[in-house]
Amino acid sequence: MMELGSSSSVPFTSIFSQLFMTVVVPLIIGQIVRRYIKDWLERKKPPFGAISSCVLLMIIYTTFCDTFANPNIDLDKFSLIIIVFISETPNRYVWPIPWGAENGTN
Repeated sequence: MMELGSSSSVPFTSIFSQLFMTVVVPLIIGQIVRRYIKDWLERKKPPFGAISSCVLLMIIYTTFCDTFANPNIDLDKFSLIIIVFISETPNRYVWPIPWGAENGTN
């Protein structure tokens, strides 16, 4: 991987400015806005847990779709079977367990 005599450059300024704009600026804005709408949020109690779960699910879904939409993907049949197994096992065997235990139908 590493060759002697070769060099590369990393655009640190670009990386840190993107990181600053996507993490630090929204955090600061959120803390400022929170002071003004804290009472309203406590009264309304928006479903932030459900919203964050949906956003995370959408991120995972779009990443998955973008990966498999690539026509140049080099994926053998065994890897595809493993991916299907990993994605379907929780749906069939892990997620139903709490629902069955809650309803008393173990």
